[in-house]
Amino acid sequence: SSWWKRLAESVRGGADHDSDAPLAAAVSKVEDRFGDTEMETARCHGDWTPWNLATSPTRGLVAWDWEYSEPDAPVGLDELHSRFQVIRLLERRPASAAFAASSVGADRHIAAVQPLMVAGRVQAALRAGCSLDEGGAESLRDVPAAVEAALR
Repeated sequence: SSWWKRLAESVRGGADHDSDAPLAAAVSKVEDRFGDTEMETARCHGDWTPWNLATSPTRGLVAWDWEYSEPDAPVGLDELHSRFQVIRLLERRPASAAFAASSVGADRHIAAVQPLMVAGRVQAALRAGCSLDEGGAESLRDVPAAVEAALR
């Protein structure tokens, strides 16, 4: 999909960081394994988390912070990424544990691309001049292992 092409190019483009080569290798592994797999795609919110959602008595579910929204993403990616974010940020668990716990019972294709989405965002922040905090460094380091686990 166009979503995957944008993500793969972004991750392969790197951020002048030591993690760039392992992340690019992880992209290639996902492509080698699932490159011919057809998946249902739709627009994803990109940050579908409790802190970006509310229920309105007149409008039902309301979501904000759509800056990560993109078309042609795998259906189910928002749900998986939300679980990762909740485990990582609200439960304050390490990225490796959040990747593992969020992918339990998930579609293996989505479980393989979700860590790369995290890496792409951290790399984009680095390219924009943001400093790499401990959580971002940990996430970049743990992405390849999360992708490998999903591929098994």
